[in-house]
Amino acid sequence: MQINSDGSLTPLSSSPETAINGQYLAASPTLPLLFTYSFANVIQSLIIKPDYSVALFTSSQLPPVAFVGRPSVDPSGSNLYLPTIIDTSGNTGVMIFPANGAFTRLSTLPVPGIGRTPVVFTPDGNQAFAATCITGGPESIVSFSRHSDGTLTQSSVFTLPGTCQGLKQGWLQKLQNLAVSADGRFLATTEVQIYNIASDGSLTPVVPQPFTVLYSDGNPLGVSDLTWDSTGSYLAIATYGPNGNVDEGGIGVLNFSGSALTQTVPPTGGPLIRLMRTGSFVYGMGCTYDIVNCGFVTPLSGYLFQNGQLIRLPGSPYVGTYPDLVIY
Repeated sequence: MQINSDGSLTPLSSSPETAINGQYLAASPTLPLLFTYSFANVIQSLIIKPDYSVALFTSSQLPPVAFVGRPSVDPSGSNLYLPTIIDTSGNTGVMIFPANGAFTRLSTLPVPGIGRTPVVFTPDGNQAFAATCITGGPESIVSFSRHSDGTLTQSSVFTLPGTCQGLKQGWLQKLQNLAVSADGRFLATTEVQIYNIASDGSLTPVVPQPFTVLYSDGNPLGVSDLTWDSTGSYLAIATYGPNGNVDEGGIGVLNFSGSALTQTVPPTGGPLIRLMRTGSFVYGMGCTYDIVNCGFVTPLSGYLFQNGQLIRLPGSPYVGTYPDLVIY
C-alpha cells in the first residue's frame, strides 16, 4: 500500500507482494531493504525497487526453532536483531546479523525468557531494551548497551511485580511491546507504565502505578501495542477487550504530562494487535478471530494523530489481509 499525502492508502500496482512470505517484518532505516522471517525457519531480505515493489534479495535457513520474535534494525541501519530460541535445549536469546542482507551471524546473545517482542533502541542507538518472561516467574525489562560492532552487553534488569503466564499466553503478558520516546528519555510499555531512561540504561518508573485503560462501558482493556507522537506528550495505544473480547477495544490516546498518564481519547474501532506511526499518521492492524489466538487480521485502520487527537483518514479502513505491518 502507498501512503498518500493525506495519509490515505492505495494499493501499489505490484500488490499483492508475493515476495513477502514472512511472519514478521522489519524495515531498514537507511537502505532499501525489508527483513522477514517465515514459518519455514527462513530469514529473508527483500530489496525495495524504485517503484516500491519488492523482490527477494537474500535468504538464509535457520535451525528449526519453536518460535522467532519480531526482528528489528538499529537506528543506524547497521544491524538486524532477531529474538529466538538459540540452541537445541530451548534457551532463548538474540541473534545479531549485519543489516545489509548478508546473513552471516555476527553474534548470539543469551537472554533468558525473551519473547516475540522486538528489541527496541534509543534514537542514538546506544541503548537497547527487551521484554522477558520466565514462565511462572517474573516479567522483566532488560537494558543493554550497544557497541559500535552491533553487539549488546546487558547493563541492568527491571523486574515487574507478579508472575508471567508464559509465552503461550503471549497476549496476556504485560510487556507485549515497548516504545522509546523521540527524545530517548522515556520507555513506554504495554503494562501501561512509563520509565525514565538513565544514562546507563537503568529504568525508573515515572507513574506511581501502571495505568488502567478503560473502554466506554468502564471495562478495563489490555494494551497490545503503543507508539509515541513526535513531541513525547501523547501515546497512541492499541487495545483489546477482556479475555480477547472482539467487541471491545481499538485505538485510543493517552496524555503524558511527565509525571502522570491520562486517557484523553477513548479506544474505538475494535481490537488491535499492531500500531505503526509515520509522521502524523498512525495505522492499526486488528484481528478477525480473537486477540489471544489471532489467526487472520482485519483491514488496516488509519488516523491523523496530531495534538493528541485522532481523525480517521479518508478511505479507512483499508481492505486487505495483512500478516504484519511495517512502513518504509
